[in-house]
Formats: sequence, structure tokens, C-alpha cells
Amino acid sequence: MMYRGNIAITGMGVVSSIGTTVDSFTESIKKNYSGLTHLNRFDPTPFNISYSFEIPNFKLEGKKSQDLLRINKTSQYTIAAARDALKQSGYPVELNPYEVGIVVSSSFLDFSLVTKYLTDVLKSHLKDYRPLQFPNTVPNAAAAHTAIELKIKGPNVTVMNKHNGAFSAIKYGINMLRTNQVKMVLVGGVDLFSYEIFLYFRQLERTAGIKGPEIHIPFSRERNGFIMGEGCGVVALEKAEDARKRGASIIAEICSISNMYFPCPITQYLTADMPGAELVYDKLLSEANLTKEKIDAFFSCANSSIDIDAWEDEAIFSYFGGDLPVTAFSSFIGEVSDASMLHLIAACVCLRNNFLPPVLGYSGNPEMQSNILQKKKYFDRLENVIVSRLGLGGSYSAILLTSPKN
Repeated sequence: MMYRGNIAITGMGVVSSIGTTVDSFTESIKKNYSGLTHLNRFDPTPFNISYSFEIPNFKLEGKKSQDLLRINKTSQYTIAAARDALKQSGYPVELNPYEVGIVVSSSFLDFSLVTKYLTDVLKSHLKDYRPLQFPNTVPNAAAAHTAIELKIKGPNVTVMNKHNGAFSAIKYGINMLRTNQVKMVLVGGVDLFSYEIFLYFRQLERTAGIKGPEIHIPFSRERNGFIMGEGCGVVALEKAEDARKRGASIIAEICSISNMYFPCPITQYLTADMPGAELVYDKLLSEANLTKEKIDAFFSCANSSIDIDAWEDEAIFSYFGGDLPVTAFSSFIGEVSDASMLHLIAACVCLRNNFLPPVLGYSGNPEMQSNILQKKKYFDRLENVIVSRLGLGGSYSAILLTSPKN
């Protein structure tokens, strides 16, 4: 019989521009610290831009420089975050490594490394193969490297879903638990900021700085596109009843997850034919057996895009009304695709600490109808929150998190 109960989050790991441990990540959120920095990954001069949310000077602990030559930066981020999530969960993977799985969302892979490797091979007239680096060019590199490093021998899966892979990976991992394929699963999403990925979004006219100043403030009147970030988030998932039986410390529980897919030209994202988000919210609340009045806060997918922010503001307001507190975590870490797992982890941090962070830099916009926070909001008990994610390829996802039940 398929398990229908809640899914427990028993461990978290992060690599982000606002912290490379859960503790530093948490402190940054508490202090309203932005990861915005000067762009150093490539020469930004031709594009008239200056900023990014990149991670400076990251080094995977416990590895020699020679070992790191065989592990690309995407995999290094994933290993670091997964290692911390597994440690925090306290799960005894060494007793039966086959009952632990791993699911990693890495839609963009490590484009810069793949491009360089294949270009060098072609320039050498197919003579320079460098076999030690070739594994880094395959889609499953991050998941494979991480499974080997952590000695995980259960199912090893990579999810590729344009711009919205992290929440698809969560759903895949939950299905693995509910169908008893594994006892515990590490689920992660990872992005590496690179010149190639920047060019991709630049050509779609999505990045800030094309039509005015670089302003990454979701929902603001001045917004004109996003500034890109990178990082990795990993969560350890178990059936809630199993986690309680082994005495695990439960950080939060996933009550339900809902997805909507629709055909959509990527350069003409919001059209009149786009389905209503109420379909997602109805399913989300129905599966959790909750009413909309029980939702305490909303972590929006807003990323400082003019159309996306306006669409979700309307969606939230029309369904939940104008009192529900709304924030946008991209104001802390920039726009990411698969590393949007960090949004989910930020929501878990807030559930544990009973507060909601503001949208950094937001000072109000009369065009927005929702209760978008300009300053931190504290709760006696923050219990039920929704975290959303939207993909330019035509998808909208939402996860309902709740504080753990005693």
C-alpha cells in the first residue's frame, strides 16, 4: 500500500552566496543580508553590468587539489550540501547504504566546463580526450560524484526540467519514499553561474541591466529583470512516521506538492491562455486537508521580472486576499533555476524561528495588491507556509510546508 502521510525533512545542507553552512545561511536571513556582489566570473564590460550573486572562494573541504580536478564545481557544491544534510539527519547510512537514494536536479549542468572540454577536444583534432575530466560532461555527474563520496548505493537519479527542476526532484524523491524504494532520500538542486548561462537568459531579455539600471528587487516598480545567482540546496527526506520511530529531529514536514504544466513560448511567457494558479492552490490545500485561512505565509517565486512578479502577485491576491504575508527569497540570493531548493530551505529556517523575512530593498509598489513585506514579520508560531516556483518553459509548482507535529 502506498504511504499517504507527511514527508519529514530531517536534514538540510546549503552552498549559497549568503552562507555555505546552514548556520551561516540562517544568520544571513535573520540579519537581512544580501549575497549581491561584484561580478567576477567573467568580464561584464560588454554588457554594461556589474553585479551577480556568485559564491567567492568556495573550496570543498576534505579534498586535495589533485582530487578536485576530477570533480567539477557543480558536483563540489552538491557534495558539500549533501554531506551536511546527511550529517544533520543522523541517518545511519552505513548500516544499509542500499536503502538511501539520491535525486539531484541539474538542468543546466556545468555548461562552462562542458563547452571548454568539447571545444578543446575539437581544437586538438580529437586527440585530447582527458578521460579523468570526461565524466564531468555527462548529465548525472553531480549525483554520481555525491553518491560515491557519501557511499550511497540506493537509486541515483538526475532530474532535468527546464527552470523548475528542484521541485520536480522533490516530487520524484517523495514518490520513491511512498513506493518503498528507499527509506531515506537526499534531494538536491544545483546551479553554477557561468558566462554561457548568463548569455542564455540575456538573449531572452530576462536579465537586469538591459533596459535600465541593474535592480533586483522583486515586486518593485523599478524592477526590469533579474540578477543571476548560483548555489546548491539539499534536503534529507523520510516518511514522517519512520523519522519519529528512529527518534530523528524533524525540521519541517511536507504536507503536499502541486504542479501545473502548460505550453508556453519562452519569449512570450505570460499569455491570456495561461491556466489559473487556483488549480495549483486548490490541489495543494485539498491534499493537505487545510483551508486557505490556515496558511500563515507565502514564499513567492518572484524574481524581479516584470511579467512574472505581476502574474504571481495577482494569483496570490485573487486566491488568498490581501492579508497573507508574502516574501520573495530571490532578493537574498538572486535568480536561480535548480538551486531554488534554497527557497525551500529558507522557508524551513523561518518555520523553525517563527519569522518571515522581507523582500530586500522593497519599499512599496501601488501596482501590487498582495501583502508584500517591507520589514521582517514575527509570529508566535509560524505553522503553514507555501513555497512556489515558476519555470519559463511552462510550469508552476508549489509546496506546502508545516511545522512538525509532536
